[in-house]
Amino acid sequence: MKKKAVFFYMDAIFAITILMVGFMLISSTNRYKQDNIPLETVSEHAMNLLSTVKIKELCDVDCSCSVDVLEDQCSSIKNKDQTLINYFGEMYYREENEKIEDLFTGLVEEGLYREDLYRVELRIENDPIFTQEGKTESSKLISSKRVVFGYYFDGITEKIEYWGPYILEVNLWQK
Repeated sequence: MKKKAVFFYMDAIFAITILMVGFMLISSTNRYKQDNIPLETVSEHAMNLLSTVKIKELCDVDCSCSVDVLEDQCSSIKNKDQTLINYFGEMYYREENEKIEDLFTGLVEEGLYREDLYRVELRIENDPIFTQEGKTESSKLISSKRVVFGYYFDGITEKIEYWGPYILEVNLWQK
């Protein structure tokens, strides 16, 4: 009877050891994959915000806007039914890169992402429009690209102006 108990205890200890080694292997392999999830999520949310929020949702008819920088540019917006990312493309077409930089800076200050954790760069057709420091030193970089194109009505010539397509890229990295 004692021999059966000894074999039972040895078998139980051996099984527990195998389970613990397996658990340690599984937990150590998943840790690396989970490190990039917050960065990917922040990048995805930032690009979704830029590509889904329309200007008419931020500004009313009287040019009272929830983003201060956009309120300054409200009178020059030709198509208020477009998204922010399309507005960047329109301003790039009209060669108003300073306005893109001002608006993107305003969005960053309004909380597009957490500035204490991440840095961002905005490029249109590979031209750097807005850049923060630290990109070359970072080991984690997520890049999101969208093709933007659109139109606006020019009240002076009374014609519809088509612009694009342009490749808009947002690079996000950890500080």
